Amino acid sequence: MPSMHVVIAATSANTIAAFLLPYIRWHRRRGHYVTTVAGAGLIPPGALESDSHLPIHLNRSPKSALRGGMHLFCELRRVSKPADLVVTHTPIVSALLRLAVRSLPARERPKVIYIAHGFHFHTNGRPVANLIFKLIEGTWSRFTDAVVTINREDYHLATTSRLFARERVHYMPGIGISVADYSNVARDRSSAFARSLSVNQDASLVGVIGNFDPGKRQLDVLTALNLVSKERRPTVIFAGDGRLHDVCIGRASDLGLLPWVRFIGRTDRVPELLSVIDVLLMPSEREGLPRSVLEALASGTPIIGARARGTAELLEGHGWLFDVGDTAELAQLLERVGSRASLPPLPAATFINRYSITESLSAYSQIVCRVTSSF
Repeated sequence: MPSMHVVIAATSANTIAAFLLPYIRWHRRRGHYVTTVAGAGLIPPGALESDSHLPIHLNRSPKSALRGGMHLFCELRRVSKPADLVVTHTPIVSALLRLAVRSLPARERPKVIYIAHGFHFHTNGRPVANLIFKLIEGTWSRFTDAVVTINREDYHLATTSRLFARERVHYMPGIGISVADYSNVARDRSSAFARSLSVNQDASLVGVIGNFDPGKRQLDVLTALNLVSKERRPTVIFAGDGRLHDVCIGRASDLGLLPWVRFIGRTDRVPELLSVIDVLLMPSEREGLPRSVLEALASGTPIIGARARGTAELLEGHGWLFDVGDTAELAQLLERVGSRASLPPLPAATFINRYSITESLSAYSQIVCRVTSSF
């Protein structure tokens, strides 16, 4: 594969730092010049390991999206070496980048790969919203050389829809995790991290990892926990931040649940958290392929998950599943954990290997080679 200028883009620099560094390294090992494009985040651009970085300014408002699109258009025209390949993640920046690429003269347009971390249309979505999002994704797919899905549901929806060109739809097994980083996690309630949680050594602990957004449904967890009797109530540790963080703390206080919950904020100490908890809980209504579930599977941590895209795919046949938003059913499962009656079953130890970074990079490399074969 000849040397190329590759643009790797996401809405936030945090996304690139958390998920995409192995892909940047993969390209640079092959002599490719890599430019990252991302909005502001907690991560400095120098930590993204790219050759150059284009910052963009985005939030969720339409005005911000329009400004971001104009900025991207100008920057793509300004770069000294025209891009040969654009690999874009997350919906907003992906739409803007494809529009910017489309506006270039045909002879200057790079190839475009869009990696969808979960379509916004899904089996738990509202019919009208699903139709709108499917039309949007289908329309933008015409400006894309490859649409890459990371779960089987999205792949099926895209390949069976007339809105997508089937030959341009691909599958890869998630973004990948380093299995070795989690497979050696040992249960340890005596560590400094465990002590920082201020929980009883004998308490049943449930971990919930994710941003505090409506779709992640942490409020469902609090509602369900309130339905469990005090004698059988586990302690729930919430890791993450977001716009509903303070709302959830307030709800926990109103329900009198503060003795049974801990809010530890955003953390990069997930292996240590997994070493402390008895069960991981994933209550969200939609996922791409949830990284925290993959990490729990790699560490041998049992999992309770909502029957939602991505999560259900990973837990079918092992783990406990409940219907999205069914707080009564979730309460029953939490009570089983709190009373130590039983824990969710685990898959075979080799199951997680199919979602390793090695497997994901292998699939990614095949897609890149196919898309760029004309170079």
